[in-house]
Amino acid sequence: MSIAAITSKGQITIPKAVRDQLGLRQGDRVEFKVAKNRTAILVPRTTRTDDVYGMLSRYAKGKKISVEDMDRRIAEAIRRGKL
Repeated sequence: MSIAAITSKGQITIPKAVRDQLGLRQGDRVEFKVAKNRTAILVPRTTRTDDVYGMLSRYAKGKKISVEDMDRRIAEAIRRGKL
């Protein structure tokens, strides 16, 4: 179990063991979800170049894809939780 303290400004430091398990690095973003039973869940919201590299190649099939189409498909993947 890892425990963190809350500062007077409402900030916490995520323990290193937790950051390592979640693959979190400086500058990454996280989302907090709170259930009705007051249980909090921390969800990493990270997207790195390595995570998305080549993900659209299966759609290309030899065709060129516009930047707008790439942006749309990436946004769809994020909404579906694929990234």
